[in-house]
Amino acid sequence: MADALLDRLLEVQAADLAADQLRYRRESLPQRAALRERRAVLDDLDRQLTVLRGRADELDRSQRRMEDEISSMEAKAADSERRLYSGAVNAPRSSRRCPTRWRHSDAGNGVWRTTSST
Repeated sequence: MADALLDRLLEVQAADLAADQLRYRRESLPQRAALRERRAVLDDLDRQLTVLRGRADELDRSQRRMEDEISSMEAKAADSERRLYSGAVNAPRSSRRCPTRWRHSDAGNGVWRTTSST
């Protein structure tokens, strides 16, 4: 009986040793090293992508804020011109400069100029 238990223990030990050897061979394959390198590159690219997405989101917010500011300025300029040319302005000399200060230099180029109409 002791011999049977010892034989069974040796079989289990041999199977365990064979499993350990197979794990070691699998981990030491050249393809595994290449896979680890590729995963490291992929992780680095993923980190860079996260940073770039954050920057893109920041730029989108900034662009929206600037577009809103431009829309507000255009609305103020249009209102000033409307009031000026409607005759509702009592001091036309002082208000003459107001609309030109808000005029957009070229359509679509995004540059605002402060010019006077004197």
